[in-house]
Amino acid sequence: APPRAAPAARARGDMAGAMAAATLALEGAAGNSDALAVVGSLHMTAANWPEAQNAFKALQGKGPGAVADVTEEMRNDPYAMLAIANIIYYNALKDGSRVHTDEAVKRKMMDRLTDALTLYQKVLHLHSNNIYAANGVGVCLAEQGKIAAAKDVFTAVQEVAAGSTERCLPDVWVNLAHIYLALAQYNSAIKMYQ
Repeated sequence: APPRAAPAARARGDMAGAMAAATLALEGAAGNSDALAVVGSLHMTAANWPEAQNAFKALQGKGPGAVADVTEEMRNDPYAMLAIANIIYYNALKDGSRVHTDEAVKRKMMDRLTDALTLYQKVLHLHSNNIYAANGVGVCLAEQGKIAAAKDVFTAVQEVAAGSTERCLPDVWVNLAHIYLALAQYNSAIKMYQ
């Protein structure tokens, strides 16, 4: 039961044990989708972006260690696509933390934001109610300076999430507060932060 052992170890805070269990599951059954998802998630938690991206691409049937006989559903797995979009977004932020006067760095950052935005939009196209993808769209738009469009997206996500007991995404409130700050609407920002 190594695929089940990995989440149990993770829940105990034993990341090394979780990775060992997931790796053992992959050795026993190359391309095990559950193990690949756990490995990708563990790498994301540790900010090992390239390894995480490789695991999620393998989950979609791409690259080394890929799931054999991948279905169209697996190829378009929303969890894997969202994870890859998040990784691309995090790398864009890393690029943006460098000197903003370097045009090549700015261009690379904007290209990555566009790539992440495209993946978030693809998830939304396939799964129109995915609030995580919609939040990602809003974040990318905000980072690209499209504040009004980002506000519209965050407001829509907030309304959907507020009307559901199953869908809670606190990031949306914080992201919307950031938008209000950018728009100098300080009272609205304070309400969102609370």
